[in-house]
Amino acid sequence: LDFMEGNYEMCDGGYEAIKQAEEGADLPEKIYVADERWWETDHMTYYGYQMLLNRYQIVPWEEGIEAEEEEAVTITNMVYTEDEYRKWKELGYAYCLVDEDELLLVKGQKLQEAFRTAGINLQE
Repeated sequence: LDFMEGNYEMCDGGYEAIKQAEEGADLPEKIYVADERWWETDHMTYYGYQMLLNRYQIVPWEEGIEAEEEEAVTITNMVYTEDEYRKWKELGYAYCLVDEDELLLVKGQKLQEAFRTAGINLQE
């Protein structure tokens, strides 16, 4: 039970942010998850998001996977450094640190505005 609770804590911030944004935005059917803790959790972050956000297709993020899409939502637990922020910005994303475990990234001006209108404090 403790293991399951720990896995929920790795997904709760992103889940709550998506729920909040859904109230005023049409979100893409795919949500990308960049899980850097796979070695520790055996992809439990993916599974957690699949369970919590089962109305979306949860897709493992790989660099360039969303390049053709004008709008995208990505949630990551990567280490947050200035270089990482710069990289995401170059890919067209705005970001919000939703908790100590999760970074929410939103690509596409219209979608970013919808998240901001829903109260998600996206940074450029």
